[in-house]
Formats: sequence, structure tokens, C-alpha cells
Amino acid sequence: MKTVMRRLLSSRVFYSDYAYRSRIKSPVELSLGLATVMGGKIKTDFLREQTNKMGQQLLYPPNVKGWDGNETWINANTLIVRMNYGWHLAQTRGQDYARRGSIEAMMKLAGANTPDTVVDFFAEALLDGKIKPEVRTKLIDYISKDENDKARKFDLKQQGVNRIVRSMIRIVTALPEFQLA
Repeated sequence: MKTVMRRLLSSRVFYSDYAYRSRIKSPVELSLGLATVMGGKIKTDFLREQTNKMGQQLLYPPNVKGWDGNETWINANTLIVRMNYGWHLAQTRGQDYARRGSIEAMMKLAGANTPDTVVDFFAEALLDGKIKPEVRTKLIDYISKDENDKARKFDLKQQGVNRIVRSMIRIVTALPEFQLA
């Protein structure tokens, strides 16, 4: 079995464009994956409620086969819930949804202290580094400019940077690429 698994998992087909990010994340994959990246501790009641709204009632599959998955995870209602889930985890400051992880500490530990390194850090964490160059440029512009579209000094100690970075995370979690596994 070890030989079979090694052969399967090291196959180029396993990592090909055809296989990589070719299916839609299930609500559980999306929920737990984002919670893990954000570094906080998610409340189980909130997790259960959100996955139910996204179409996956934990421990209660619709039949013995389980959930159909893929396209059934995305529709007009569930897409909004999926995006709002990212917003809740990125923006929460209290104990409503999760204990907030320290984004500032994560960025400092990774050496992400400029707009481009911050975008690259979260693109790697949330999208496996697979981000379109034009999207990357727009995200860098977004966290580099103020409300009047003027350049702003990016300093992690500066008030407002936390808000802007959290807003940028919300944008990344709304990207189509984030929905794929």
C-alpha cells in the first residue's frame, strides 16, 4: 500500500492543472481552512450554523452516499454566506464568532511589512500563492492608498492598517479562486 500511495501522490497528474483547484470547496473545507489561516479559535456553534447555511449539515448527510458537492455548494444564497463567512472571520474583534488571531503578529513573524509582502503573504496562505498578477496589483493598490486614492505610508503600527489588511483579506476570500480546492 505504501508503494501505491507514494506512486499516486508523487504523480505529475495529481498536481496537474487538470487536477489542481478543479473542484469547489465544501463548506467544511472552506470554514475550517479559513479559520486555521486566520489563527483564531472558532466557536463551534457558529461553525455549525454557517456550514448549515452553506448547504452542509454536519453529521447529517442527505443520504448514504453523502453530499453531492462541487456545483451544489455554489448558488445565489450560499455564495453570499461563503463570502460573509470570510468577512466575519477577518473583521471580528470580539467573541461573537471566534477569538481573533493576531494578524499583526502573523505579518511580523512572516516579515510582511510592505504592501506587496502583505499581499503575497495572504495570497500564499489563502490561495497557495496562485494569484493573477492583475489581482495582486489591485490588492497592493488597495492597501497602499487612502480613501481619497492617495498614497499612504504603510506601517504596521499605524492605526487603520489593521482595518485595511482585514478588508483586503475579505476581498481575497470573495475571489473565485478562494472557492476552489
